[in-house]
Amino acid sequence: MSKRISLKELLQAQKTVDHIRLFSILAHVDHGKTTLSDSLISSNGIISPRLAGDVRYLDYLESEKNRCITMKSSSISLVHTFQNERYLMNLIDSPGHIDFSNEVSAAVRLTDGAIIVVDVVEEVCVQTQVVLRQAWNEGLKPILVLNKIDKLITKLKMSPEEAYYQINKVIEQVNAVIGSLSIEETVVSTDNDNEKGNENENNNSNTKIKSTEIDLEQERKLFFSTENKNIAFASFIDGWAFTIEIFAEMYSKKMKMNQKMLERALFGEYYLDPKTGRIKKTPPRKKSVPMFVQFILNPIWELYNKIYFNIKDQYLIKENQQQLERMIKKLNLIVKKRELLPKHRQSVIKSVFSKWIPISRCILDLVITHLPSPDIAQKTRIPRIWKQMKNKIKNEKFENAILGCDPNPKNGCLIYVGKIFRANPDSIEQIKNFKSRMTREEALKRLQQRNKEMKNENENENENENENENEKENEKEKEKEKEKEKEKEKENEHMFVCFSRIFSGVIKIGSEIHVLLPKYNPEFPNKYSKTFKINKGDLYLLMGDRLELVDEVPAGNIFGIGGEIAQYIPRTGTLTTNKSIECFPSLMKSVKPIVRVAIEPKNPLEQKTLLKGLKLLNQSDSSVEIVLQKTGEYVIIATGEVHMDRCLEDLKKKYCKVKLHTSDPIVPFKETILRTQPKIIEVFTANKKCKITLTVEALPKNITNFLNNNEKIIESFIIRNKLYLKSSKKNFQKDILFNEIMEFKKQLKKEFLKAGEIWKKNFKKLWALGPDEIGSNVLLNNLDNYQHKPINPILKNYNSKKILMNNIINKLEKSIIAGFSLGTESGSLCNEPVIGVCITVEKIEFVKSLLKVDEIKKEEETKKEKEKKTVEEKEKEEENENENENENDKDEDEEYEEYDEDEEYDEDDEDEEKVEEEFVDDLIKIDEEKLFGKDIYGPFSGQVISAIKDGCFKGMKSHPMRLVEPLYICEIHTHQEVIGRVYDVLNGRRAKIINEDMKEGTMLIKITAHLPVIESFGFAVNLRNMTSGYASPQLSFDSWEILDIDPFWKPSTEEELEEFGEQQTEGIQSVNIAKRIIDNIRIRKGLPIDKQLVKYANKQRTLSKKK
Repeated sequence: MSKRISLKELLQAQKTVDHIRLFSILAHVDHGKTTLSDSLISSNGIISPRLAGDVRYLDYLESEKNRCITMKSSSISLVHTFQNERYLMNLIDSPGHIDFSNEVSAAVRLTDGAIIVVDVVEEVCVQTQVVLRQAWNEGLKPILVLNKIDKLITKLKMSPEEAYYQINKVIEQVNAVIGSLSIEETVVSTDNDNEKGNENENNNSNTKIKSTEIDLEQERKLFFSTENKNIAFASFIDGWAFTIEIFAEMYSKKMKMNQKMLERALFGEYYLDPKTGRIKKTPPRKKSVPMFVQFILNPIWELYNKIYFNIKDQYLIKENQQQLERMIKKLNLIVKKRELLPKHRQSVIKSVFSKWIPISRCILDLVITHLPSPDIAQKTRIPRIWKQMKNKIKNEKFENAILGCDPNPKNGCLIYVGKIFRANPDSIEQIKNFKSRMTREEALKRLQQRNKEMKNENENENENENENENEKENEKEKEKEKEKEKEKEKENEHMFVCFSRIFSGVIKIGSEIHVLLPKYNPEFPNKYSKTFKINKGDLYLLMGDRLELVDEVPAGNIFGIGGEIAQYIPRTGTLTTNKSIECFPSLMKSVKPIVRVAIEPKNPLEQKTLLKGLKLLNQSDSSVEIVLQKTGEYVIIATGEVHMDRCLEDLKKKYCKVKLHTSDPIVPFKETILRTQPKIIEVFTANKKCKITLTVEALPKNITNFLNNNEKIIESFIIRNKLYLKSSKKNFQKDILFNEIMEFKKQLKKEFLKAGEIWKKNFKKLWALGPDEIGSNVLLNNLDNYQHKPINPILKNYNSKKILMNNIINKLEKSIIAGFSLGTESGSLCNEPVIGVCITVEKIEFVKSLLKVDEIKKEEETKKEKEKKTVEEKEKEEENENENENENDKDEDEEYEEYDEDEEYDEDDEDEEKVEEEFVDDLIKIDEEKLFGKDIYGPFSGQVISAIKDGCFKGMKSHPMRLVEPLYICEIHTHQEVIGRVYDVLNGRRAKIINEDMKEGTMLIKITAHLPVIESFGFAVNLRNMTSGYASPQLSFDSWEILDIDPFWKPSTEEELEEFGEQQTEGIQSVNIAKRIIDNIRIRKGLPIDKQLVKYANKQRTLSKKK
């Protein structure tokens, strides 16, 4: 076992920036990340190499130990010697489960390189693609490590040649993902270049050829290959790993060949001619195998055959033991005989291979040679992450210090906080004891204070009663201070630490630093910022579950910050000495939280403790979202079932420590309409003075998906736009935000063009998005006499008639948009949000006569009274009509005066037709004061809001309505023997099979399917039970899909009536899935359902149940 590295050695290694490496381990779940981190940690003597993979040193949470999966990113610092020089290795182990992908994004932001681990048996999986994309977007330099090669020997029993082709296949799969990412980036960059224009069209052709050659060389460096020296082959569980360079160095000495030539030839279609001793690209014989098989895989296979397959009765066979000892001598290895006589075959393999090709030396050497140091990496990474950096920093010295990772404190300090985590209780006690220690100066001050108190007591023995009262008051104040101290101690039980990286400068105890929150704007320096002083015991070196106290941290290191700063920062933040810069860009969430649970304390008096616990949970977990609904209940939103279980467990055991009531998992749904002919809807305001004509239709699917996927981007535009409008920047077109908005509008325009010619014209009519200006519903303006405001307001001149119409509708514009937002906020099926609906405002017309509401009512009431008169009275009135014209006029006036305002007023269709005749197009005669004056129905703007809302509801009801449900992408690796059971479980949960892939030469099958989120609860446990553990799923949110089942369907044909009966009973609801889901949602929300609880109360069966 190697010697344990001391804290002094770690702190000494922090000072040399070019000898520091920051890297994270990324992979799919169960591909071997934690086993690799254990093996690397054992190289520093922290744990025994024999226990690597069993200890799971960085998985110190109870939930991680119980489930045997990593749930958080944790860091540790190691020291490795390479070519007689010491290097500091800051390692971050990240989770592989899809529910904790946001932890991976935090780890990726803080590091410069990544070790991508791929299982050669399971090959590239969903999470492998996700982590490759994250590493690509953050500009990390990756290393590929192919793990579990031992399974090709022991489980699949492949030959060395078959294993070579399997390994080559996995490398091609990974490179295919990298190729797709590079193509995406080049397409985006070429589009941007085309938009800027061809400024350099007259360049020479020679320069173009050179640039293409440079691009090709750069592309080759991006891929994983032995030529680029960024691939390692390993078996973490058996403790060995190698690169081509290791074997090339071995064989160059034995075969007396050039090492560089061997490095090229030891992987690929290269063969050695035994007669000439030369390397050829074509096989010299039929049975010739590639050099990788001949010189690398064959010896490994021989060792495994001698050990693994020849152990009987817990001992090696004597003949094989002698052969094994000969092979160990040839390899110049020193292995004790007692290590070859164990109780388990794996320990023999581990003891032999760990001394031949040890994993820690191979991987850490590869990290040093291939991954960049912070001073080199920051020059390329920071401009990629922090776009338009010069505009945001505006200080050349500070900018150069950040790019060069300068530790000089005079040039400024920049720190980024990736996440906040709760410290281990043992380390909290250690820090408390350290803070409670006094220095000599503090002890002297304490003695002087005590001496003064003693003197004052002797002098003030004979004081008055008034002074005694003052003493009592002082005692009360002291008691209050003690209570405050107790409260602080309770808060310190949940000590948080900022998981941080310093990009420039030095942070020391006693130094002051500004904390900038994500909403910080340098033009308002006092908002979303605060200045803190670093106190004793606030800086830590992260060593897994331990926190080592340090006095300072120079640039290029990962460390922890505690104290008041960790309590102030919500989740992420920027720490700097320069307040004139903008915040470091925040992380984009790779996984959307989708699963919801309502929570409340069993004892209502413990509501405050629950609120404090929810705040602590929200601060410590970057993936969770906590929402206070309109009903007053608190809802926790998690990324999946595993994540939700962990959040509830943390609340109960750590943050709240109270008994809680939790609801069943709540899955969000959405409502939409199917594509049919557009429906024209006419609605009136309550006072009948305004008629609004709307057209309601379904939005094309591509536009709906685009808006739905970019809701967060649209929301950020709105927030940033408000901040910039308050700032002093008047020239908006030169602003960064304006350019981003215009790029987004171009992308949106492309989606409208894809939808067809009609939607191409509709793009110019875009008025608003809804609900709340960020939804995936569209409001169009088709008014002839009104030009709405665009995103960047530009006023135009209109003639006098249009100006008047603009003035009127300008006052109603907010009301129209608000009504549209309310109409799309919740649908009629089960009050869920609406998506994919397009509403067009066709006409807005006003009453010609501008009569008051009371006068309109009186006219309609007199007309009704006239219709009720008999035919005889009408004939008499017609005979005397010419004689008594004046008298009738007086009678009508009296009828108007006797009209009672409190009588009921019926709105029939006939009355609406009579009122519609009063509408005209002459807009100049409209009196705005009378139109927008006081009304018994309330403000006119409110009447417009309710009219637009009702129009949206009526229009959507005129179309066939459907539910939209969220879907998981489900990936299952299983054995062929249990595939039937897997399909039974999937079919029982409405899953749709997308792809089925069988691994060549094996019995393993990879199934990809779409699984509804509402059917996913308990799916993993059910699948494992049905397949006896042979199948395990990986679920990640994929998309929203329309549930194409009519919720109002009733049996109509003879076959349906025979099967289900005439009425829709509970049996039919079990078949009609959409109806069952709607009823469950309505019951949960307290909405009425069309279900009769007791249908036949007089039946004996019903009466007996009531007893």
